Amino acid sequence: MLEYLHLPAPRILRRLNTFRNVAEHDLTPPNADAVADFVDAVSLFLDSTWWYIHRFADEVTYYADPEGYLVYWHASFDRNRAQFTITTYFLDDHTECESGTLGVDDRQYLPYLREYLALLSGRMLFDVGSGSDSTDVFSL
Repeated sequence: MLEYLHLPAPRILRRLNTFRNVAEHDLTPPNADAVADFVDAVSLFLDSTWWYIHRFADEVTYYADPEGYLVYWHASFDRNRAQFTITTYFLDDHTECESGTLGVDDRQYLPYLREYLALLSGRMLFDVGSGSDSTDVFSL
C-alpha cells in the first residue's frame, strides 16, 4: 500500500520486516553492523514520512479541469472520521457545482488519498475521470 500511495521506501520496509522476522522467529541474534543498518534505515524512513504525518493539510483547493468544465475543487479532510469532503466550484462566479464525501469504505478512497498526498507533496498526479483509477468522487 505504501508503494501505491507513493510513500517513500516500501522495498526497504520489506527488507527490514524480513530482518525483524528472522531475528524474532528464528531466534538468530543479528550482528552489530546489521542492527546499525536496521536503525539507520528506520530513521531514514521516519524522516522521510515525517512531513506526511505532521504537515498533512486538512484543507486544500486545487484547479483541475480535465474535461473543460472550468471548475476548481476544494477538499477537506476530517482526521477523526478519515473522510474527505470534496466540493467543485465554477471558476467564473465561484458558485458550487457539486459536493460529495469519500470515506474509507468507498472504492475511490485510496486512489483519492494517493492523489491528495501527491498534490500536497508537489507531485501533482490527478487523473480525474479516466477509468478505474478515477478520482472523480461524483461518479460513485
